[in-house]
Amino acid sequence: MRREQERKQRKMKVDQNRFQKQRSSHSEANDSLYVWFGAEPLLVSLDLLNSKLNLDKSVARILDLGCGNGHFCELLRALGFKEITGIDFCTTAILLAESIRKTAMEKESRSLGDGTSLDGTVTFLNQDILATTLPSDHFDLIIDKGTLDSVAMVCHRFDEDEDPEANGDGDPSSIGDPMLVERYVEQVYRIMKPGGTYILISCNHSREELQDILAIGWTLKEDLSHLFEDLLYLIFQKNTE
Repeated sequence: MRREQERKQRKMKVDQNRFQKQRSSHSEANDSLYVWFGAEPLLVSLDLLNSKLNLDKSVARILDLGCGNGHFCELLRALGFKEITGIDFCTTAILLAESIRKTAMEKESRSLGDGTSLDGTVTFLNQDILATTLPSDHFDLIIDKGTLDSVAMVCHRFDEDEDPEANGDGDPSSIGDPMLVERYVEQVYRIMKPGGTYILISCNHSREELQDILAIGWTLKEDLSHLFEDLLYLIFQKNTE
């Protein structure tokens, strides 16, 4: 428990600094927002969800796991998806996401007239996926843009000749429990509907490692990693049996 709290504190400090800078500069005139892994995987994801995954936009429940500033959630809503949830355990990120959402709705109200805005609900939750209270068998699609990477990095055990301080990971005695990755997978599996789609974007694992992590209960449906220079982009499906 102590190590997990230290994991949260280290990562949250980095995230809060990044998102606090965005909150300070965010305004109606500033739409330049930090996007984890850059624009390319975001655009590929939008294309997949919009036209290739046969999702019913009126009822499909989508979870942006580690939503950060919520930019991806707003883009999904603009595409016509109606039920979108973003979670992040960084409080500053959720505050920023809610601020961006408010600004987006105000812009829509002015552009559409009559005080109206686009349909669709975006819900932002300040939660840790490892202890989430999200309901079981709930989501049709979950997308992870680096959250599993963060959890797995905390689980890394340094060799004797490695310097964790040089890598920004603190004292090796405070490195987290290796069971965190297992808990992460258990929670993603629990909240996903049978047959649901899990998009996993990673820069820290090999394809074989990710398949091994998701060996039970999941089937790899497509590998789009060839579209990127240094990212893995895998699409899994939760088995129905």
